[in-house]
Amino acid sequence: MKETIKLEQWGWIRYFNDKDCHYALYAYNDEPDVLYLSSVYVTREARGAGLGNQILRDAEEWAITMGMSCIILQVIEKSWMHDWYERYGYAEIGINEHPKYVWMKKAILGRPKHDPT
Repeated sequence: MKETIKLEQWGWIRYFNDKDCHYALYAYNDEPDVLYLSSVYVTREARGAGLGNQILRDAEEWAITMGMSCIILQVIEKSWMHDWYERYGYAEIGINEHPKYVWMKKAILGRPKHDPT
């Protein structure tokens, strides 16, 4: 899987991409202990092969390595993905500006923080 890390003025972002899936992890400078997971996508042909589960494991491993306290993501409220995240320990923390979406959060027991690069 191709991985790209970019340091930005606001924080950092780590992109993952291959032919079957992609996702991004990022953190803001003013919230250094919070990891955001976004743009999670697995192609229809690759669904059921465990890639989504691997993405969640990778995000948690990265959060632990970076010493972060939680992972936060946004998802459509009444969707199979919402239920899937819930099964993996994510809980709703609020409604986004768009009423169709909710924010979900999972607490992480972290370790000492490391540089993302």
